[in-house]
Amino acid sequence: MRTFERRERYPISRENELATFQGELEYYRTNNCFPVDIFGQRIVNIYKNINLQVVVGKQCNYSCSFCIENDQISSGVTKIPNGIFAEIFGDLIRAYRGQGVLPWISITGGEPTLFPERLALIYRALNDWGIAERANVNTNGINLKCLEPMKGIRINLSRHHYCEGKSEEIFGGRCSNYDIGESTVLQCVMMKGYIDSVAEIKRYMDFYGGIGAKGFSFRGLSTLDAGKQYEKEVNYSAAKAIDFFAIVNEVTNDPDFEFLQQKIGDHYWFEIYKYKGKIVRFTYSNFEFLRQVETEERKNGQWFSRATILRETGKVYAGWTYDINEIVPTR
Repeated sequence: MRTFERRERYPISRENELATFQGELEYYRTNNCFPVDIFGQRIVNIYKNINLQVVVGKQCNYSCSFCIENDQISSGVTKIPNGIFAEIFGDLIRAYRGQGVLPWISITGGEPTLFPERLALIYRALNDWGIAERANVNTNGINLKCLEPMKGIRINLSRHHYCEGKSEEIFGGRCSNYDIGESTVLQCVMMKGYIDSVAEIKRYMDFYGGIGAKGFSFRGLSTLDAGKQYEKEVNYSAAKAIDFFAIVNEVTNDPDFEFLQQKIGDHYWFEIYKYKGKIVRFTYSNFEFLRQVETEERKNGQWFSRATILRETGKVYAGWTYDINEIVPTR
């Protein structure tokens, strides 16, 4: 993705969001093409060191109303054996390393720590390849103990408010006990009535920073892909969405924040700041726009890819629009 320093910072707004993403899309298709072969499928990554997202399981102990990756009905029994899942993960790493690509790894779910045996096998593979420090785990903290042996991995701990009661409203259950370690980043989805202003962002960071958080990640509610048919989540996100662009533009002009960097992709954007010496990241994605883009690309026989996703079933995808992005092995 392209990087913009402070003197170049581009003020994104609701009004120019889609035009900005469209302009970046055209830039990437022309200037950022990194062809790779994954299991016999030729794809073109538009970021050289692509993000490999590993969905270890869909079960979660919470029921956040905005989440489209949470399967409350799941029994917790994954559809393929852990060993086979780990082999597929290792094969993906091998395929990328053999083509000069050093991927970033995001381990997620559902709630990944509900699958400790699978997590342990993934960590072993990361260590075997010497890339554990390029990995992070997204968790709500229900079973942090299983992550203790996994040195080098960054923990992204979800807490959507500094008030435990409000966090529990969002989670739909009681907050788990947790210890914030030296590699823990607190992540928060911003919503109306919860963390929805710069003042609330500061209160959140002052609270969690005071008990040891290494850094912070704030997300605006994404414009969801309605093609995935999660009507309740789509409607909730639309009702609770704040003007994330306006808030980040306000942050830029706040003397308590030090701007470090802005990066703009073809369907998402993020900015990095410092607040009281700690790194703060603001991120927004538009998956509805991404579906439109990838649908058109596939119709034209183009296999541009923004991420590689290994799902809990063992299937591999060249993007988040699952119904049109499956990579089917040809050998």
